[in-house]
Amino acid sequence: MSFSFPHQIIFVRHAQTTYSNVFPDITPEGVEQLQCTAKTLQSFIVKKPHADLTIITSPALRAQGSAGVLAEELHYKGNIRTEPLLRDMHVRDWPRAKELFQRCLMNGGRVEDVYDVDDRFEDTNIFEPRSSIQKRFFHYMRQLHEKLSQFPEPQCVLAVSHFEVLNHFLRSLWPDAPWLRYSSFFRITMDHPISHGRQAIVTYGECSININASVLLQEKQATS
Repeated sequence: MSFSFPHQIIFVRHAQTTYSNVFPDITPEGVEQLQCTAKTLQSFIVKKPHADLTIITSPALRAQGSAGVLAEELHYKGNIRTEPLLRDMHVRDWPRAKELFQRCLMNGGRVEDVYDVDDRFEDTNIFEPRSSIQKRFFHYMRQLHEKLSQFPEPQCVLAVSHFEVLNHFLRSLWPDAPWLRYSSFFRITMDHPISHGRQAIVTYGECSININASVLLQEKQATS
């Protein structure tokens, strides 16, 4: 069965934050970023009844705050669901992690610049390793697919999460892709049920690619 309006999953990175852990934990600039993002998202989702849209967020307050702004801008009246599988990276040793973060920020650098290549982010004594975070992402995708498969009508899921949860998937498709900035998003459109030979379309910025939809359910789809 095919739909003229396929299911959509939209992943959004949370907005700019001070990491204060005080709700909504996003800056005024972050609110403006989200308002711009919402305007872009309007064309993808407002033509459907709001019952077809579900907003899901990481438990982190900066993600919940971002989801709240998006919900307001999109006039979403449903409940915002919290999903533990979309949570941010667990830090096991804050002093060592903080030292690494500070080094990354020296001379105008960013943690995002080195996260995919610095082996210290695989050190289980300091962090939840990249490989475990990637497994969480694909676990969530399988779980979400099972839920969406119960609905015969097209659905749209907007999920707010974090750089380390989302960016590896983009890099698996576009190794040279710009890293996912605050409030940026990518979309996955597909028919359901996912089966062998089905195609999904992943869109990030001006880039789009067709992939075999079954890879969205595989933990091993992540890159190094």
